[in-house]
Amino acid sequence: MNWKGSVPLWAFLVGILATASVTAGLLIVPTLLSAKPDFSISLDTTSMNLIPSGNGNLTLVTIQPIRNFTGIVSFEATTSATGISANLNNVLTNGIKDTVLLGKAATLQLRVFATMPGNYTTNVIAPCGNISHNIPTRVSVQNLTMIATPKAQDIPRVRQVPRKSIS
Repeated sequence: MNWKGSVPLWAFLVGILATASVTAGLLIVPTLLSAKPDFSISLDTTSMNLIPSGNGNLTLVTIQPIRNFTGIVSFEATTSATGISANLNNVLTNGIKDTVLLGKAATLQLRVFATMPGNYTTNVIAPCGNISHNIPTRVSVQNLTMIATPKAQDIPRVRQVPRKSIS
């Protein structure tokens, strides 16, 4: 190809801007579309059975980073009514824990107590910045009563017969 003549400056600048825009778009678009770091929470069980005023029941809450997520994750255990309470404990120290510095997996205990029979829900909420996850647990509190049948029994006393000695 033989170019005999000059390219106008405006055409040259438009060409450079178009090339730069396409190149920048190819670099920026994949980062906008790629998945962001995140975390997940899961429970060992999604339902519990309790008795009122007992020692409660517990399940493990596991927090896993996804795609190299790091950050401070706060935790809150909420309940659906006043007849039930829940708290999160550190597995290692058994102390109350409401934050985890996440860079690798972490585990907490969710302990649930109940005072009244009924069906309830607890919810573990885990926010970190603009990311938030929650996981519910169904709780069934059964009133435990025992009845002996028959209510009473009379057991006759056995009379002991004196033994005779053999001579």
